[in-house]
Amino acid sequence: MPGGIPRQVQRLDQGQPDAAADIARIATQRDPLAADPLFELAAIEQARGRSQEAETALAKAVELEPANAETWRRLGELRLTALNDPQGALRAFQAAYYLDPHAPYAPPREYLDGEPAPGMGAAFEGQKQTMEGWVVTTSDERRWVRSLYDAEARYVDANVGRIVAALKQRSLYDDALVILTADHGEEFWEHGSLGHGQSMYQELLQVPLIVKLPASRRRAVETKVVATPVSTVSVTPTVLDVAGVPYSPREMSATSLAPALDGAALQPTPIVSTAQMLFDRRETVLFDRYRYIVSTLDGHVELYDHGTDPGEQHSIADSSPELVARGAALLAAHNADARALARRLGLQESTRAIDETTLRRLRSLGYVK
Repeated sequence: MPGGIPRQVQRLDQGQPDAAADIARIATQRDPLAADPLFELAAIEQARGRSQEAETALAKAVELEPANAETWRRLGELRLTALNDPQGALRAFQAAYYLDPHAPYAPPREYLDGEPAPGMGAAFEGQKQTMEGWVVTTSDERRWVRSLYDAEARYVDANVGRIVAALKQRSLYDDALVILTADHGEEFWEHGSLGHGQSMYQELLQVPLIVKLPASRRRAVETKVVATPVSTVSVTPTVLDVAGVPYSPREMSATSLAPALDGAALQPTPIVSTAQMLFDRRETVLFDRYRYIVSTLDGHVELYDHGTDPGEQHSIADSSPELVARGAALLAAHNADARALARRLGLQESTRAIDETTLRRLRSLGYVK
């Protein structure tokens, strides 16, 4: 990610600061939406004195070539190599971002399981066309598309395992805080579509959150699965708490999970999501066992009882006016708090023209036409 490149350059560069700084400058001047792992790869290669490899990666990034499997493999190797620096590793913060599992679904063949549906191969690149309705898949084809996604998940799992193994090999694992999570789920026709960004249902909003505490914080807390939902927005204050970094809770959008990780009871709180990208502008709040969804365009309301309908297939909004009113009130309170926080932080909504480079990147990801 562009924001992390200067720090990596500063720590790793030993002999070519000008070239490394140029790469960092180019990367950080780009819009965050146009971020590319090739920039990170270029910065690290240059910082390690591999100028030709850095120039190759940078040229691909500037031309908006997509990162391929070799790019991610090399980036993973360099991330692991960075842990060999004993002075830097002891205080390192490393965010390892993996694009997969993500469309196009094209896992390495060794992670495939089963045989493709007739007429299909080891990759599926029709997610956008399927979402738009131009591609209609059979039940066997849908099974295989889901299998490809599962294979990508296994591929990422293996690479995360390599990082964990490297931490253990370097005697860093016990004292490390390790957090694994994701930015969204994926729909596989649970509500008639494929992909993400098109709805506010459970299959898109529920993601894993796995936390391994440093040995000094584990105490008597045993490994367990917690069913109480939390927000990924809590990750930032949790990391700061565990790392002992002071911060103002008033400047956070959610509370830290550190007390619960230390053994305190986890108190259920409403979980809000407001970032639907496609087709509509819906917002949702999960409270108690209910999910409330509302369209900010036409006011259409849905309400689901996870106790009897975990797949969110049968709305009870018409028969539950009190629960609908409660969901609406919780969502309104959240949005008011968010606006107040934005004012305290000096943030303002604005519009601006999108440059052609950013538009090309968004088109390549299928987010705009």
